[in-house]
Amino acid sequence: MYDKFVIGQLSRKKHKNMSEETTLTLEISFAKANHVVTVPLDSTVKALKDAIHDKTQVPPAVQKLVIKGFKGNLKDDAEIVRNLGIKNNSKAILIGSTLEKIIAVTAPDTAPKKKQVEPDTPPTPLVSQAKEHKKAIDKGLPTDAEPAVKNTQVCWENNILT
Repeated sequence: MYDKFVIGQLSRKKHKNMSEETTLTLEISFAKANHVVTVPLDSTVKALKDAIHDKTQVPPAVQKLVIKGFKGNLKDDAEIVRNLGIKNNSKAILIGSTLEKIIAVTAPDTAPKKKQVEPDTPPTPLVSQAKEHKKAIDKGLPTDAEPAVKNTQVCWENNILT
């Protein structure tokens, strides 16, 4: 009988604490800074995203939240925060970019591009024009030269094509 009394007291305390919570507080890490966001539990996911936008300047459309202990997603903006099952005082990581950074990346570069200046080195001559090779090439093929056969090797010991 003692066990039932203790269990009843614990369940009342647990229920009492749950009824007192009316807000959800998240500690969000973004851009090497921590931000604390608090929203009412009866608000929507859109209100949570707007509160995050106010603190971090990351637009709701590009926000991706990774919340410790939460395996769901925040894609439905009409969903009520209380129904998501996110624990109060949870830690989260925000993945996204501010609007200024998005514009900076997508804006065309208006600055004139500098041409790359090549060093004043003369172009390298072809091997066939080098002095060492020019004499041999001018003489032409030797009379005893054998024609090459593509994709074969010559075995010089037995003079057999393989």
